Amino acid sequence: MTARAVAWSPGALGPLLADDGRDLSWQDLARCAETDPEAFFVERGGSTRPAKRVCAACEVRAECLEYALEHRIRDGVWGGTSERERRALLNARDLAAGISRCSTGRHALTEDNRLPDGNCMACSEASRKGQQTRRLAA
Repeated sequence: MTARAVAWSPGALGPLLADDGRDLSWQDLARCAETDPEAFFVERGGSTRPAKRVCAACEVRAECLEYALEHRIRDGVWGGTSERERRALLNARDLAAGISRCSTGRHALTEDNRLPDGNCMACSEASRKGQQTRRLAA
C-alpha cells in the first residue's frame, strides 16, 4: 500500500502546529505544495528524480528532511531523500547514539521491551492481533 500526500493550502487552516506544539509553518514555503503529490509517492521501481528536482530548489528542504526523520516517515520523497536514503540516515543516527531497533525499525529496543527473538513487544502484539483478526475473518 502506498501512502498518498495530502495537498494543503498555505494558511488555509491557520498556523500549522505539531502535536507537541512545534511550529510547522515551514510547510507553507515547501515547493511540493505547488506540485502534484503523486510525484513524491512513486510506485515501486518508479523514479524519484522529478521529486528530488523540486526538493533541490526548495528553501525548507532541511526542515522537511528533519521532520521526516523525526517522525520516521517511510513513504515518499521528503527533504530530497528517498525512503531508502532516509532509512540509511536513521540507521547511522541510531548507531552513533548506541540505539538498536526492532526489526521494523519503528521502536527502540530496551531491556523492558525486547523479547527473546529480538523483536519488541509492540510489534509482536500488533502481529498477534493481526493474526487473530485474520482467523476471525476466515
